[in-house]
Amino acid sequence: MKIKGRLKTLFDNQDIEKVIEYCRENNFDKQMTHNVLKAYREMYNISVKETDRIRNRVRLRNEYYRTDRAKEYVKSRHEKYNFMTTPKKLNRYGKRLWEPEEYKEFLALQESGESETVIAEKLSTSLVMVKYLRLKRRLSIQIIEKQGKKLTKQGIMKLMGHGELTLKKMINEIQ
Repeated sequence: MKIKGRLKTLFDNQDIEKVIEYCRENNFDKQMTHNVLKAYREMYNISVKETDRIRNRVRLRNEYYRTDRAKEYVKSRHEKYNFMTTPKKLNRYGKRLWEPEEYKEFLALQESGESETVIAEKLSTSLVMVKYLRLKRRLSIQIIEKQGKKLTKQGIMKLMGHGELTLKKMINEIQ
């Protein structure tokens, strides 16, 4: 295999990581990448094990960056659709704890006697979520006073001895 151009300079610098990156960026297929690495091994007398180790390191590093992008995407989706589950501070159920301003806003809207649909629109969340929050507030206000903490759906279910279905029925009953 003839090595020339940019690849040749990378070979001369003895930078195998950059060689692997170069193969990746230029969409070399498996066979071509294999041939390039084989040529590199022969030129500098490196073992197959060594090149494989470096190749894996590069691959894992790239995958890490990819997952970072994925995390960003998921975060943006959460923020767009449901402010309760944005991954800021998560409790052990994966639900986000209330930000004080949001909770105050919810309480203020509730005190002013706004309807659930209006509250849902203003807080940019779903109607069921508002019903759930009202229920959650009603059921857990005494418990919060006693224990000084906010509860999740599971928390309410445990403390009140309700199952998921009962909770859903109660949500539907709230006017």
